[in-house]
Amino acid sequence: MTDNLFLSFFDLSRPSMREAKAQLDSGNVHGAALTAARNASEGPVASVIHGRDVASTRDAIQKHFPRSVDVLVKSAELWQRSAIPPPEDMGYVDNCKYGGLARSGRKRGTESLILALLYGTTGEKSWAEAAIQAGVKAAAAMPELPHGKGPVPPENSGIVTSEAMATNMPAYSWHPLSSGHMSHDGAHQLQYWMQAWAILSPAMSDEDRLSWMKCIVRYSRDMLRANRHEIPFNLTFHPLLPCLQVAVAFPALKESKEWIKIVGGRIAQDFSQLPSVNEEGYTREGSSYHNVNTRLLTLSHLIFLRGLGEAVPAIAKACEGAYHLQTTFVCPDGSLFLLGDSLHLAYHEHWQDAHEALQLGAALFNRPEWKTMGGSLAGTDPQLLNLWLMGAEGIDRWRSFPSADVRKRTLPTTRAPLAAFHTLRSGPGADGHAGILCFGMEHNHAHHDKGQSLIYGLGRHLISDPGHPGYPGTDMVPAMSVKVHASASPIRRAPLGPRTEFTDFARTLGQYEDEKISIALCEHTYFENHLVQRAMALVSPQGKTSPDAFWLIWDFMKFRRPWPAGANEPIEMVDTIFPFHAPACGAKISSDGRSAWSQYDGPEGLPFVQRGPMRKEYAEGNELSDSDANIQVTRIATTGSGAACDVELRAGQTVSHGGAPGGFVPRPMAAFRWRGYLPHVSAYVLVPFRGVRDAEFAQVSGETDANTLHASVVLPSGKVDVNVTGFASGKFSAKVS
Repeated sequence: MTDNLFLSFFDLSRPSMREAKAQLDSGNVHGAALTAARNASEGPVASVIHGRDVASTRDAIQKHFPRSVDVLVKSAELWQRSAIPPPEDMGYVDNCKYGGLARSGRKRGTESLILALLYGTTGEKSWAEAAIQAGVKAAAAMPELPHGKGPVPPENSGIVTSEAMATNMPAYSWHPLSSGHMSHDGAHQLQYWMQAWAILSPAMSDEDRLSWMKCIVRYSRDMLRANRHEIPFNLTFHPLLPCLQVAVAFPALKESKEWIKIVGGRIAQDFSQLPSVNEEGYTREGSSYHNVNTRLLTLSHLIFLRGLGEAVPAIAKACEGAYHLQTTFVCPDGSLFLLGDSLHLAYHEHWQDAHEALQLGAALFNRPEWKTMGGSLAGTDPQLLNLWLMGAEGIDRWRSFPSADVRKRTLPTTRAPLAAFHTLRSGPGADGHAGILCFGMEHNHAHHDKGQSLIYGLGRHLISDPGHPGYPGTDMVPAMSVKVHASASPIRRAPLGPRTEFTDFARTLGQYEDEKISIALCEHTYFENHLVQRAMALVSPQGKTSPDAFWLIWDFMKFRRPWPAGANEPIEMVDTIFPFHAPACGAKISSDGRSAWSQYDGPEGLPFVQRGPMRKEYAEGNELSDSDANIQVTRIATTGSGAACDVELRAGQTVSHGGAPGGFVPRPMAAFRWRGYLPHVSAYVLVPFRGVRDAEFAQVSGETDANTLHASVVLPSGKVDVNVTGFASGKFSAKVS
């Protein structure tokens, strides 16, 4: 970008630009560009980290969290080398904790942000120099976004408002005028650079500032042109947000107010309500991508609150709700439930996983209960990236809340009934029990996993989704098809969607809670003429603080409309899948064909894949609890059913274990197969236990119908009887004895 073109972005009639205007009038174009870049912020840089707050935040972090830099220093040291070592040279644990962050950070701009935060926290000038050098280098290498296929307009024809520019906007590959794929990595870079700008700006030379800003203003302009009218979801939220950050940070831009109006309006109107966000704050993109979207909403909220001095109610409400949804994702050890779009945690973006993000949400929205749900086995102090977003006031607020102890806490049941997420929990510490009933309708990054139940207990994941965290060409691939998720599905049907603008495909029908049992009942109409209902119950015979617990699953399926009159109604086939989280291990079926159970042999077992990490290394690298726990699934009788039922073991897959060689790792799935006329009614008892067994752990009996369920479970501590009624209405009555 030429100096003249850079100057054309700014309103040289503003008081802050008088010196630049005078230099330009005298013929000193380069001096004018340097001055314009230096004065564009018109005072302390306004951003999510405001220039006026840098000193107080630094003081608060140094006083209360002096060790918060330790982990990031180790990643930052990798950036100081001539090349970041490959994973095989780092060892599994170090690669997870430091290597993944370093590689992703270099690609996405987190490198400059983290180096800037280290400078802001320690005051060591070398970190600032490294941050600026990394940012300027990355900016110089950032490719120009492709124009469309029409004639390229002259550069001075306008920034956003020009019709010529609008018809030749850089576009995603799905746009008819696209001339190539537009990556959103540049959007990540802009976001992180603008978070760091207030900290780094005083340390920049005029030449570095100008070089960096030439890329920032042009690329953000093109991002705005490309995404202004696109459908609202994660991929367009990423590029729009930095346009807002840039406009607020540089009010001397000609179109600063227009960009704020455009992007602020889109975030408030499109990204803070349907179709992107429901009334509870669910951003409708699974769990990992909901965490990402929560981060985007947080930055949007903070830039209005701090950068412009006034929060936008719609954005603030959506943001607080998004954090509440994150409370449904947390397992007792701090990891995520393994939904189709997630790993245990994204160690390259650790700070926005639920167990870390909830600490920030607690401070920003004065929610002490979220602090107790934050943290993992690695610790419960906030990470440096979140401390800087808390600010001094937020840090003081967070410290005033009761502390969390991962090894002792008993997490509560959390629900988002409109989104149809219910997480039932009991038991103390990382050995506690947790299960999620997940019916949430998704707008993007979706998989065919509606109505699934995932289970954690006795120190590890027991039932997990075999989904894929990447971006394959289609959702209908073996690792994500309707036949492999922890749900009940009519196997001769294909689901609609997954991208839906509204939320009426799923709803919560009922919920119940007392000291010994928690219940949730939801339904979806993801299959065109099938209404699918599932209830999940957590039974705690000795109360919620006891380590003893087991689970009930109840399924119901019928036609939404009668079969066409005069036609022969076919027999339906329904598969109910329980994917055991037992990578590279086996499973067993009982002699009567009613029960199946996993045979995971514990943290001392062999690596999941040849030449892969030892299991202890895997747990340490991913901050996971591990144990020798397994789970037994037993089908109980259905009153009056003439259907044929059996169970078989299938070879499933689980996601690649954190970069270990071998890609997908095999693991067993129990498929309970049903063949009969609708309606379909079935129920299962799931009992976690410790150790590897060749025979059933618990003796289970019982029966169910369309409204009631009775189960008797013989545990080492004695026999437990459970009676539940109300499935037909959602108005439950339950007794555990």
